[in-house]
Order: sequence, then C-alpha cells, then structure tokens
Amino acid sequence: MKTLAKIEPSLKSNILVVEKNKRNVELLSEFLSKLGFCSVPVSSSDELNKALSSNQIIDVALIDIDGFDETIWNYCKKIREKEIQFLIISPRQRTEISSHTFNHGASGVLSKPLVMKDLANLIINLTHSE
Repeated sequence: MKTLAKIEPSLKSNILVVEKNKRNVELLSEFLSKLGFCSVPVSSSDELNKALSSNQIIDVALIDIDGFDETIWNYCKKIREKEIQFLIISPRQRTEISSHTFNHGASGVLSKPLVMKDLANLIINLTHSE
C-alpha cells in the first residue's frame, strides 16, 4: 500500500479545520498532523470568530458545512477577504451546494465520504501554490 507524502517541517502550514462534530475535528487534525501540517481546530461559530480575529497565520481552511446554518457563508466571505484559500466539505454532492460554494470563493468542494488521498493532494497543492 502506498503511503501519503509528508510535508517537510520547514514547510509546515496552518490548516483551519471547521467541523461541528468534535470527533471529526480530532480525526482530521490527526490526519493533517501525520502529513506534517499544523491544524487549528474549531467546532463552533464562536471558536471560528476567535480564530479569524487572532493574529495566527492560517494558510488554508477546511470547512465542513454540515451542522452549520446559513451564517457559515458569512464566515466563508471573511475567510476569502483574509485571502485564505478554503475547501468545503459537503454532506452530499448537490449542484446548488457546489455553485453556492464557488460563488463564495472556495477553491474546491469535497463530498462525504472523503477520499483521504484526494484531500491530502488538494491541501498540499493549495499550501504550495503561492
């Protein structure tokens, strides 16, 4: 079985992980850590506000919209205004979610269940595209 590439320590990026389900936040954070990324986990709107208001550098955001209300799109706007690239994780593949996502500036949409290799490749590409 092929293993996923690990990022060199000098190239570590901070990934904002927005996910209502705390267990999924843990799993995604562990996955990113194994790849060599630092995760900034948030599971509520308040935590997301704090993360976006802090001086911490965020390189990429990974946002699972499942469980959030329509205000999540306002946060996507704030993320875009901070010039942070972001990916949306959707509970299912739907055309209206995809178009809504791209209208709000997302770099991509992933549908559940996630293919971790694809997720890793997307994040690596986004963090090294500058």
